[in-house]
Amino acid sequence: MAHGGGGVSVGVEPHWLLARRDEAERTLVRTGIPDGRDEAWKYLDAQQFLVSAHPSPPDDVSRLAAALSLPEAWQVMVFAGGVFRKDLSRLAPQLPGSAVEAMSTALDTDAPSVGSHLGELDPMDSAMFAANRERWSDGLFLEIAADATLPGPVQILDIGSGSSFLRHLVLAGPRSRSEILEVRVAPDGILAVGRSVLEANLQQGASVSFRSLQAGGDRLRSWAGLVARLERGSEFSSRQFLVSGELARTETVVELAGPEARADLSGLTAVSGARVADILTLVRHASGRAESRQLFQALAGGKSTASFLGIVQVERDAQMTSARQSNRNLLLSREASINSRPQLEIWADDVKCSHGSTTGRLDEKALFFLRSRGFSESGARALLVRAFAGELVEGLPEGSFRSLVETLLEETL
Repeated sequence: MAHGGGGVSVGVEPHWLLARRDEAERTLVRTGIPDGRDEAWKYLDAQQFLVSAHPSPPDDVSRLAAALSLPEAWQVMVFAGGVFRKDLSRLAPQLPGSAVEAMSTALDTDAPSVGSHLGELDPMDSAMFAANRERWSDGLFLEIAADATLPGPVQILDIGSGSSFLRHLVLAGPRSRSEILEVRVAPDGILAVGRSVLEANLQQGASVSFRSLQAGGDRLRSWAGLVARLERGSEFSSRQFLVSGELARTETVVELAGPEARADLSGLTAVSGARVADILTLVRHASGRAESRQLFQALAGGKSTASFLGIVQVERDAQMTSARQSNRNLLLSREASINSRPQLEIWADDVKCSHGSTTGRLDEKALFFLRSRGFSESGARALLVRAFAGELVEGLPEGSFRSLVETLLEETL
Protein backbone atom coordinates (compact mmCIF):
# COMPACT_ATOMS: atom_id res chain seq x y z
CA MET A 1 0.00 0.00 0.00
CA ALA A 2 1.48 3.35 -1.00
CA HIS A 3 2.13 5.85 1.74
CA GLY A 4 4.57 8.70 2.29
CA GLY A 5 5.36 12.33 1.63
CA GLY A 6 6.64 11.59 -1.86
CA GLY A 7 3.86 9.18 -2.78
CA VAL A 8 6.36 6.33 -2.59
CA SER A 9 5.30 2.73 -2.04
CA VAL A 10 6.98 0.66 0.63
CA GLY A 11 5.10 -2.43 -0.49
CA VAL A 12 2.11 -3.97 1.26
CA GLU A 13 2.22 -2.46 4.73
CA PRO A 14 1.64 -4.74 7.75
CA HIS A 15 -1.35 -4.09 9.99
CA TRP A 16 0.82 -2.82 12.86
CA LEU A 17 2.31 -0.13 10.61
CA LEU A 18 -1.09 0.98 9.37
CA ALA A 19 -2.24 1.17 12.99
CA ARG A 20 0.73 3.37 13.87
CA ARG A 21 0.04 5.66 10.95
CA ASP A 22 -3.57 5.98 12.13
CA GLU A 23 -2.38 6.73 15.68
CA ALA A 24 -0.03 9.41 14.37
CA GLU A 25 -2.84 10.98 12.36
CA ARG A 26 -5.02 11.16 15.48
CA THR A 27 -2.14 12.78 17.36
CA LEU A 28 -1.85 15.42 14.64
CA VAL A 29 -5.56 16.14 14.86
CA ARG A 30 -5.36 16.41 18.66
CA THR A 31 -2.24 18.58 18.90
CA GLY A 32 -2.59 20.65 15.75
CA ILE A 33 0.38 22.27 14.05
CA PRO A 34 2.37 24.38 16.57
CA ASP A 35 2.57 28.13 16.13
CA GLY A 36 4.21 31.08 17.86
CA ARG A 37 2.13 30.56 21.00
CA ASP A 38 4.09 27.34 21.57
CA GLU A 39 7.27 28.29 23.45
CA ALA A 40 9.26 25.70 21.49
CA TRP A 41 8.23 27.32 18.19
CA LYS A 42 8.47 30.96 19.22
CA TYR A 43 10.95 31.95 16.50
CA LEU A 44 10.02 29.66 13.61
CA ASP A 45 6.77 28.80 11.83
CA ALA A 46 6.22 25.02 11.72
CA GLN A 47 3.90 25.39 8.73
CA GLN A 48 6.92 26.25 6.60
CA PHE A 49 8.10 22.64 6.96
CA LEU A 50 4.79 21.20 5.79
CA VAL A 51 4.50 22.75 2.33
CA SER A 52 4.83 20.81 -0.92
CA ALA A 53 7.64 21.17 -3.45
CA HIS A 54 8.51 19.92 -6.93
CA PRO A 55 11.15 17.19 -7.50
CA SER A 56 14.70 18.26 -8.27
CA PRO A 57 16.21 17.51 -11.72
CA PRO A 58 17.63 13.94 -11.85
CA ASP A 59 21.03 15.18 -13.03
CA ASP A 60 21.33 17.40 -9.95
CA VAL A 61 20.49 14.47 -7.68
CA SER A 62 23.12 12.27 -9.33
CA ARG A 63 25.73 15.04 -9.15
CA LEU A 64 25.19 15.59 -5.44
CA ALA A 65 25.27 11.85 -4.72
CA ALA A 66 28.63 11.53 -6.48
CA ALA A 67 30.10 14.60 -4.78
CA LEU A 68 28.94 13.88 -1.22
CA SER A 69 29.38 10.12 -0.85
CA LEU A 70 32.12 10.26 1.76
CA PRO A 71 35.23 8.10 1.17
CA GLU A 72 35.58 7.14 4.84
CA ALA A 73 32.07 5.67 4.95
CA TRP A 74 31.84 1.88 5.01
CA GLN A 75 28.39 2.02 3.40
CA VAL A 76 26.54 4.96 1.83
CA MET A 77 22.73 4.91 1.80
CA VAL A 78 21.39 7.54 -0.61
CA PHE A 79 17.82 8.82 -0.35
CA ALA A 80 16.36 11.36 -2.77
CA GLY A 81 12.90 12.78 -2.23
CA GLY A 82 12.15 10.10 0.34
CA VAL A 83 13.14 7.24 -2.00
CA PHE A 84 16.07 4.88 -1.40
CA ARG A 85 18.36 5.07 -4.44
CA LYS A 86 20.27 1.82 -4.57
CA ASP A 87 21.79 2.87 -7.91
CA LEU A 88 23.47 5.86 -6.23
CA SER A 89 24.41 4.10 -2.97
CA ARG A 90 27.62 2.32 -2.04
CA LEU A 91 26.86 -0.96 -0.29
CA ALA A 92 28.98 -3.67 1.34
CA PRO A 93 28.31 -7.26 2.42
CA GLN A 94 26.30 -7.59 5.63
CA LEU A 95 27.95 -8.59 8.89
CA PRO A 96 26.69 -11.73 10.65
CA GLY A 97 23.78 -10.86 12.92
CA SER A 98 23.68 -7.23 11.77
CA ALA A 99 21.72 -5.39 9.09
CA VAL A 100 22.27 -2.24 7.03
CA GLU A 101 19.35 -1.80 4.65
CA ALA A 102 16.50 0.43 3.58
CA MET A 103 13.46 0.49 5.85
CA SER A 104 11.31 -0.54 2.88
CA THR A 105 13.37 -3.75 2.70
CA ALA A 106 13.45 -4.21 6.48
CA LEU A 107 9.65 -4.32 6.59
CA ASP A 108 9.94 -7.67 4.81
CA THR A 109 13.22 -9.09 6.16
CA ASP A 110 13.37 -7.66 9.69
CA ALA A 111 9.71 -6.87 10.37
CA PRO A 112 9.70 -8.06 14.04
CA SER A 113 12.64 -5.77 14.95
CA VAL A 114 11.13 -2.83 13.10
CA GLY A 115 7.62 -3.39 14.41
CA SER A 116 8.63 -3.59 18.07
CA HIS A 117 10.69 -0.37 18.01
CA LEU A 118 9.48 2.01 15.29
CA GLY A 119 8.15 5.21 16.87
CA GLU A 120 8.55 3.82 20.40
CA LEU A 121 10.77 6.70 21.52
CA ASP A 122 8.96 9.59 19.81
CA PRO A 123 7.68 12.41 22.03
CA MET A 124 3.98 11.61 21.99
CA ASP A 125 2.76 15.23 21.96
CA SER A 126 5.01 16.41 19.11
CA ALA A 127 3.14 17.23 15.93
CA MET A 128 6.28 17.05 13.79
CA PHE A 129 7.27 13.61 15.06
CA ALA A 130 3.67 12.48 14.53
CA ALA A 131 3.67 13.84 10.96
CA ASN A 132 6.79 11.80 10.29
CA ARG A 133 5.29 8.63 11.80
CA GLU A 134 2.24 9.05 9.63
CA ARG A 135 3.90 9.89 6.31
CA TRP A 136 7.41 8.40 6.18
CA SER A 137 8.21 6.56 2.99
CA ASP A 138 11.67 5.05 3.63
CA GLY A 139 14.88 5.41 5.60
CA LEU A 140 17.83 3.52 7.05
CA PHE A 141 17.44 0.39 9.16
CA LEU A 142 20.64 -0.31 11.08
CA GLU A 143 20.86 -3.21 13.52
CA ILE A 144 24.18 -4.06 15.18
CA ALA A 145 24.65 -7.44 16.85
CA ALA A 146 25.90 -7.82 20.40
CA ASP A 147 29.68 -7.22 20.72
CA ALA A 148 29.93 -6.23 17.03
CA THR A 149 31.93 -3.25 15.81
CA LEU A 150 31.08 -1.89 12.38
CA PRO A 151 34.09 -1.69 9.99
CA GLY A 152 33.44 2.01 9.42
CA PRO A 153 30.76 4.70 9.46
CA VAL A 154 27.39 4.22 7.81
CA GLN A 155 26.46 7.35 5.86
CA ILE A 156 22.94 8.63 5.30
CA LEU A 157 22.94 10.96 2.29
CA ASP A 158 19.58 12.74 2.22
CA ILE A 159 19.20 14.66 -1.05
CA GLY A 160 16.32 17.10 -1.04
CA SER A 161 13.98 16.63 -3.97
CA GLY A 162 10.42 17.84 -3.61
CA SER A 163 8.76 17.00 -0.32
CA SER A 164 9.98 14.01 1.71
CA PHE A 165 9.62 12.19 5.03
CA LEU A 166 12.34 9.75 6.12
CA ARG A 167 12.43 7.49 9.19
CA HIS A 168 15.73 5.92 10.32
CA LEU A 169 15.89 3.23 12.99
CA VAL A 170 19.09 2.20 14.81
CA LEU A 171 19.12 -0.83 17.13
CA ALA A 172 22.48 -1.08 18.90
CA GLY A 173 22.99 -4.44 20.59
CA PRO A 174 24.83 -4.89 23.90
CA ARG A 175 28.45 -3.68 23.81
CA SER A 176 28.24 -2.90 20.07
CA ARG A 177 30.12 -0.01 18.43
CA SER A 178 28.84 2.04 15.49
CA GLU A 179 29.20 5.40 13.74
CA ILE A 180 26.63 7.21 11.62
CA LEU A 181 27.32 10.15 9.31
CA GLU A 182 24.36 12.10 7.96
CA VAL A 183 24.54 14.71 5.20
CA ARG A 184 21.42 16.65 4.19
CA VAL A 185 21.65 18.64 0.96
CA ALA A 186 19.61 19.96 -1.97
CA PRO A 187 20.38 21.67 -5.30
CA ASP A 188 20.65 25.46 -5.07
CA GLY A 189 17.77 27.55 -6.35
CA ILE A 190 15.13 24.82 -5.92
CA LEU A 191 12.71 24.59 -3.01
CA ALA A 192 13.08 21.25 -1.21
CA VAL A 193 11.40 20.31 2.06
CA GLY A 194 12.79 17.42 4.09
CA ARG A 195 11.55 15.95 7.36
CA SER A 196 13.49 13.09 8.93
CA VAL A 197 13.70 11.24 12.23
CA LEU A 198 16.55 9.07 13.48
CA GLU A 199 15.52 6.81 16.34
CA ALA A 200 18.29 5.03 18.27
CA ASN A 201 17.86 2.38 20.94
CA LEU A 202 21.12 1.58 22.76
CA GLN A 203 21.25 -1.59 24.84
CA GLN A 204 23.62 -2.17 27.73
CA GLY A 205 27.17 -1.00 27.03
CA ALA A 206 26.48 0.02 23.42
CA SER A 207 28.21 3.00 21.82
CA VAL A 208 26.76 5.08 18.96
CA SER A 209 28.45 8.13 17.45
CA PHE A 210 26.28 10.37 15.25
CA ARG A 211 27.55 13.29 13.18
CA SER A 212 25.24 15.34 10.99
CA LEU A 213 25.67 18.19 8.51
CA GLN A 214 23.18 20.30 6.60
CA ALA A 215 25.47 20.79 3.65
CA GLY A 216 23.83 22.93 1.02
CA GLY A 217 20.79 24.10 -0.86
CA ASP A 218 19.93 27.78 -0.50
CA ARG A 219 16.19 26.94 -0.56
CA LEU A 220 16.34 23.78 1.52
CA ARG A 221 13.94 23.61 4.46
CA SER A 222 14.97 20.81 6.78
CA TRP A 223 13.38 19.56 10.00
CA ALA A 224 15.33 16.75 11.66
CA GLY A 225 14.36 14.81 14.76
CA LEU A 226 16.87 12.75 16.74
CA VAL A 227 15.62 10.57 19.58
CA ALA A 228 17.68 8.10 21.63
CA ARG A 229 17.24 5.86 24.66
CA LEU A 230 20.33 4.78 26.61
CA GLU A 231 20.42 1.66 28.77
CA ARG A 232 22.98 0.89 31.49
CA GLY A 233 26.55 1.85 30.56
CA SER A 234 25.74 2.91 27.00
CA GLU A 235 27.23 5.98 25.34
CA PHE A 236 25.66 8.24 22.73
CA SER A 237 27.42 11.18 21.13
CA SER A 238 25.92 13.59 18.64
CA ARG A 239 27.53 16.52 16.82
CA GLN A 240 25.30 18.46 14.43
CA PHE A 241 26.27 21.27 12.06
CA LEU A 242 23.68 23.62 10.53
CA VAL A 243 25.62 25.76 8.08
CA SER A 244 23.33 26.14 5.07
CA GLY A 245 19.75 26.05 3.89
CA GLU A 246 16.84 28.47 4.01
CA LEU A 247 15.30 27.09 7.20
CA ALA A 248 16.64 24.47 9.58
CA ARG A 249 15.42 22.97 12.82
CA THR A 250 16.75 20.05 14.81
CA GLU A 251 14.98 18.46 17.77
CA THR A 252 17.06 16.11 19.91
CA VAL A 253 15.38 14.07 22.65
CA VAL A 254 17.57 11.77 24.77
CA GLU A 255 16.53 9.58 27.70
CA LEU A 256 19.21 8.23 30.03
CA ALA A 257 17.31 5.17 31.22
CA GLY A 258 20.11 3.25 32.94
CA PRO A 259 22.96 3.99 35.38
CA GLU A 260 26.39 4.82 33.99
CA ALA A 261 24.80 5.93 30.71
CA ARG A 262 26.47 8.92 29.08
CA ALA A 263 25.21 11.40 26.47
CA ASP A 264 27.46 13.95 24.79
CA LEU A 265 25.52 16.39 22.60
CA SER A 266 26.99 19.29 20.67
CA GLY A 267 26.27 21.42 17.66
CA LEU A 268 27.28 24.48 15.67
CA THR A 269 24.88 26.78 13.85
CA ALA A 270 26.28 29.22 11.29
CA VAL A 271 23.73 31.36 9.45
CA SER A 272 23.91 34.43 7.27
CA GLY A 273 21.64 36.40 4.94
CA ALA A 274 18.02 35.95 6.04
CA ARG A 275 18.38 32.30 7.10
CA VAL A 276 16.72 30.91 10.21
CA ALA A 277 17.97 27.99 12.30
CA ASP A 278 16.51 26.48 15.47
CA ILE A 279 17.98 23.90 17.84
CA LEU A 280 15.93 22.21 20.56
CA THR A 281 17.32 19.64 22.99
CA LEU A 282 15.54 17.71 25.72
CA VAL A 283 17.68 15.46 27.93
CA ARG A 284 15.79 13.41 30.50
CA HIS A 285 17.71 11.76 33.33
CA ALA A 286 15.44 8.88 34.32
CA SER A 287 18.11 6.87 36.15
CA GLY A 288 20.73 7.76 38.73
CA ARG A 289 24.49 7.84 38.20
CA ALA A 290 24.19 8.96 34.58
CA GLU A 291 25.96 11.85 32.86
CA SER A 292 25.08 14.32 30.12
CA ARG A 293 27.17 17.03 28.50
CA GLN A 294 25.93 19.65 26.05
CA LEU A 295 27.79 22.33 24.10
CA PHE A 296 25.97 24.31 21.42
CA GLN A 297 27.33 27.34 19.60
CA ALA A 298 25.88 29.76 17.06
CA LEU A 299 27.30 32.30 14.62
CA ALA A 300 24.81 34.71 13.04
CA GLY A 301 25.47 37.33 10.37
CA GLY A 302 23.41 39.40 7.96
CA LYS A 303 19.74 39.48 9.00
CA SER A 304 19.72 35.85 10.12
CA THR A 305 18.21 34.33 13.26
CA ALA A 306 19.57 31.48 15.38
CA SER A 307 17.77 30.01 18.38
CA PHE A 308 18.54 27.47 21.08
CA LEU A 309 16.14 25.92 23.57
CA GLY A 310 17.82 23.37 25.82
CA ILE A 311 15.92 21.51 28.55
CA VAL A 312 17.48 19.16 31.10
CA GLN A 313 15.07 17.15 33.25
CA VAL A 314 16.25 15.20 36.30
CA GLU A 315 13.65 12.83 37.72
CA ARG A 316 13.15 12.30 41.45
CA ASP A 317 14.91 8.90 41.50
CA ALA A 318 17.84 10.05 39.33
CA GLN A 319 20.23 10.70 42.22
CA MET A 320 23.94 11.29 41.61
CA THR A 321 23.17 12.80 38.21
CA SER A 322 25.79 14.91 36.45
CA ALA A 323 24.51 17.30 33.77
CA ARG A 324 26.23 20.25 32.14
CA GLN A 325 24.82 22.48 29.44
CA SER A 326 26.53 25.39 27.69
CA ASN A 327 25.34 27.68 24.90
CA ARG A 328 27.81 30.17 23.40
CA ASN A 329 26.86 32.59 20.65
CA LEU A 330 28.52 35.21 18.46
CA LEU A 331 26.72 37.98 16.59
CA LEU A 332 28.51 39.00 13.39
CA SER A 333 26.23 41.88 12.36
CA ARG A 334 23.96 44.47 13.95
CA GLU A 335 20.84 43.06 12.27
CA ALA A 336 21.34 39.40 13.21
CA SER A 337 19.62 37.95 16.26
CA ILE A 338 20.31 35.00 18.57
CA ASN A 339 17.86 33.64 21.12
CA SER A 340 19.11 31.39 23.92
CA ARG A 341 16.91 29.64 26.51
CA PRO A 342 18.71 27.03 28.66
CA GLN A 343 16.51 25.36 31.28
CA LEU A 344 16.99 22.98 34.20
CA GLU A 345 14.12 21.03 35.77
CA ILE A 346 15.43 19.11 38.78
CA TRP A 347 13.43 16.95 41.19
CA ALA A 348 16.36 14.99 42.68
CA ASP A 349 18.55 16.16 45.59
CA ASP A 350 21.99 14.66 45.00
CA VAL A 351 22.96 16.14 41.63
CA LYS A 352 25.65 18.17 39.91
CA CYS A 353 23.88 20.26 37.28
CA SER A 354 24.86 23.50 35.58
CA HIS A 355 23.91 25.56 32.59
CA GLY A 356 25.15 28.76 31.05
CA SER A 357 24.61 31.00 28.05
CA THR A 358 26.68 33.82 26.58
CA THR A 359 25.98 35.98 23.53
CA GLY A 360 28.29 38.71 22.30
CA ARG A 361 30.13 40.27 19.39
CA LEU A 362 33.70 39.97 18.18
CA ASP A 363 36.20 41.30 20.70
CA GLU A 364 37.24 44.78 19.57
CA LYS A 365 40.54 44.53 21.47
CA ALA A 366 41.38 41.27 19.74
CA LEU A 367 40.50 42.81 16.36
CA PHE A 368 42.72 45.80 17.10
CA PHE A 369 45.59 43.53 18.15
CA LEU A 370 45.39 41.49 14.95
CA ARG A 371 45.11 44.63 12.79
CA SER A 372 48.23 46.00 14.48
CA ARG A 373 50.04 42.78 13.49
CA GLY A 374 49.27 43.28 9.80
CA PHE A 375 45.93 41.50 9.36
CA SER A 376 43.26 43.11 7.22
CA GLU A 377 39.94 43.75 8.94
CA SER A 378 38.27 40.88 7.08
CA GLY A 379 41.24 38.60 7.78
CA ALA A 380 41.19 39.44 11.48
CA ARG A 381 37.44 38.82 11.72
CA ALA A 382 37.77 35.51 9.87
CA LEU A 383 40.52 34.35 12.22
CA LEU A 384 38.45 35.12 15.32
CA VAL A 385 35.40 33.41 13.85
CA ARG A 386 37.42 30.28 13.06
CA ALA A 387 38.81 30.28 16.58
CA PHE A 388 35.28 30.48 18.00
CA ALA A 389 34.08 27.52 15.90
CA GLY A 390 37.31 25.58 16.31
CA GLU A 391 36.42 23.63 19.44
CA LEU A 392 33.61 21.71 17.72
CA VAL A 393 35.23 21.44 14.28
CA GLU A 394 38.67 20.39 15.48
CA GLY A 395 37.10 17.70 17.62
CA LEU A 396 35.99 15.89 14.46
CA PRO A 397 38.10 12.99 13.18
CA GLU A 398 40.27 13.80 10.16
CA GLY A 399 38.51 12.97 6.90
CA SER A 400 36.21 14.24 4.20
CA PHE A 401 33.32 14.95 6.62
CA ARG A 402 35.48 17.37 8.59
CA SER A 403 36.87 18.92 5.38
CA LEU A 404 33.32 19.44 4.13
CA VAL A 405 32.32 21.17 7.37
CA GLU A 406 35.35 23.46 7.21
CA THR A 407 34.71 24.36 3.55
CA LEU A 408 31.05 25.17 4.14
CA LEU A 409 31.84 27.30 7.17
CA GLU A 410 34.30 29.33 5.11
CA GLU A 411 31.70 29.84 2.36
CA THR A 412 28.88 30.70 4.76
CA LEU A 413 30.78 33.18 6.91
